[in-house]
Amino acid sequence: MNKRKLIVVVVGLLALVSAALISYKIFSKDKDLLDTVIVDATFDEDLARVSKVMTEEECQIFSVTMWKMVLGGEKVEGLTYRQVLEKGKQNEADFMKKVESDMGDFFVRDSLIKDSLRRDSIEQSKK
Repeated sequence: MNKRKLIVVVVGLLALVSAALISYKIFSKDKDLLDTVIVDATFDEDLARVSKVMTEEECQIFSVTMWKMVLGGEKVEGLTYRQVLEKGKQNEADFMKKVESDMGDFFVRDSLIKDSLRRDSIEQSKK
């Protein structure tokens, strides 16, 4: 009886592992397109395929990053679509950190100015 239970458990585990591997292959296949190397000669066709596995936001980030790189004279050919996308995401994160820092500085200065104006107003009302 124990041998039969062991066989059922082993077969069940093998089926589960097989299903997981098949699912991984099916769903990771599309994401592997991001690892396609950018080549000028096939760019249009590759981009059409790769853009189908990116979200709308990722497509926008990719497009902006490509334009910045090309207009900035950076080498794009030879990079993967994933590398360009990751560079764009990093640029966006860096920009948001800068904006957050600048806004923090702005609010500190604004608060100091308001405090100073209040003090001046109080002092003038005492006179």
